[in-house]
Amino acid sequence: MSAPTTAPSSQLSAGQHLELRKERVWEAAKAPFKSLGMTVFMMFFAGSGLHLFTIMIVGMATMTPIKSMLDVNNVFSKLGGPGLEGEVARAKVVFVALNLLGLGVAMVKCYWMGLLPTAASDWVDGTPPTYREFTSGAVL
Repeated sequence: MSAPTTAPSSQLSAGQHLELRKERVWEAAKAPFKSLGMTVFMMFFAGSGLHLFTIMIVGMATMTPIKSMLDVNNVFSKLGGPGLEGEVARAKVVFVALNLLGLGVAMVKCYWMGLLPTAASDWVDGTPPTYREFTSGAVL
């Protein structure tokens, strides 16, 4: 049994070029999912205490998806072309959704560390004080 050989790009038909470009677009769209496992692994072993290493890992896990989502058009600009507009648009949606998943994992870690203001007591400084007046009559 011999391994399948691939023809040089000059010998590929237009349909084969289109299929290869579609594969590249979807590889780029699924790239955030490939790094998600390592991020979860690193956050698990970083612990839940407020230490320098833990804060750096959570910061990295938060900033990487945000930077990727801001750079989505740059990632797919070289991969698009005629006939791929719909595929690129769907791939961008998948790319952003996977980055939002990564950001959600980072936010769960922040919640477990107690860094997210989720309780009512976290917002006490912003509430106006309630004044109660007590009066009593006096006999003279």
